[in-house]
Amino acid sequence: MMIKKLCAVLLIASLTTPAARGAFIDASNIGVNWTVMSGEDLTVLIFLTNHASDSLKYAVDLELSLSGSGTLPTIKSIDLRASGAIFADGAQYPNPGRGIGTSNAIRSADLSGDTTTAEGLLAQVVIGTAGVAPGTYTLAPVPEGDGSFTGTKVWDLDFNEIPLTFAPGTITVIPEPSLLALSGIAALALLVFHSRRRRRP
Repeated sequence: MMIKKLCAVLLIASLTTPAARGAFIDASNIGVNWTVMSGEDLTVLIFLTNHASDSLKYAVDLELSLSGSGTLPTIKSIDLRASGAIFADGAQYPNPGRGIGTSNAIRSADLSGDTTTAEGLLAQVVIGTAGVAPGTYTLAPVPEGDGSFTGTKVWDLDFNEIPLTFAPGTITVIPEPSLLALSGIAALALLVFHSRRRRRP
C-alpha cells in the first residue's frame, strides 16, 4: 500500500498584542484539498509557526476529527514525537492515543517540566481510506468541549491555555484506477449496446 506524504495542516501560534496571546489552527493550508486514492494511506504533517518569541509551549492535546457522508476515513495514528517534531524529546501519552482507528482521535504530549519556543513540525498524522467511498471529507482540529475527548489545547508551563481558533481542510478520496477502468468499460459497453439497438429496423 502506497503512503502519500503531504505537508498539510498548519498550527499557527500568534500574538495579537504583547499581552494577548492567541493561536490559529489552519487545516486548509493555502486552499489545499488533499487527494488520496481509495484504499491508500495519506500522511499529513501538522506544523506550528510562532508569531511571538515568548510563546512558551509546555504541553499539547491534539484532537482531530473527520466528517462527511457514509463510511468515514480513519485516523490511524497521531505522532507528536515524530523525528524533528517540537515535542520529539518529551513524553507522549496515551499510547497510541484515544480513538485511534476511528474518525475522532486525540494524542497528548508534554516536555517533562521544560518549555520551548521552537516552531516547526508538531505532529505526523496518518489517515486511512480502506473501505471509504470516493468523496470529499473534512479534516479539522476539534475545539475544546466539542469533541469526544477534551479538544485541542496548548498550554504553557503554568497550564495557562493559549486561545485557539480553527479552519478546516478537506480530503478527497478518488476511485482506484481499476475501478475507473471497469467503470469506463461498463460505460463503453452500454454505449455500444444502445447504438446497436438504434440501428435495428
